[in-house]
Amino acid sequence: MATRIPEWLESLGASREEPNTPDATSLHINIIVGEQTITATMEDNGAARDFLSRLPLEVTLEDYNNGTEKIFYPDPELSLDNTPRGCAPVAGDITIYEPWGNVAIFCRDWSESSSLIKIGHIDGDGISLLQGTESMNVRFERQ
Repeated sequence: MATRIPEWLESLGASREEPNTPDATSLHINIIVGEQTITATMEDNGAARDFLSRLPLEVTLEDYNNGTEKIFYPDPELSLDNTPRGCAPVAGDITIYEPWGNVAIFCRDWSESSSLIKIGHIDGDGISLLQGTESMNVRFERQ
């Protein structure tokens, strides 16, 4: 009898689709800035997984170094377990600056640092939305 119920529901036009919820294993996120959304792909490392576990997350991105980076301080700091150190960031890279524990999104290319940990990259030309020296409120969420 129980095996007939799904068939009966399908005959009535009911579907068994899962609700539209974000995939807990996806490495893709949305970054919402005002009314616009850009996307990013996260790295498969411990710090990125910790970041993903905290989503959705609303923060104020502050300018750092005259438009070079947008930064915020996660509380508590992200776990750095099983995370490779060092990168030469390019515009769009999402990183952690290990000495301060802040997340830094690079708006320009920068020199290599063993203190930077890459946790993701903004897709396409989405970084253009974050460029400039003003602070901005953003929301990070899973796709």
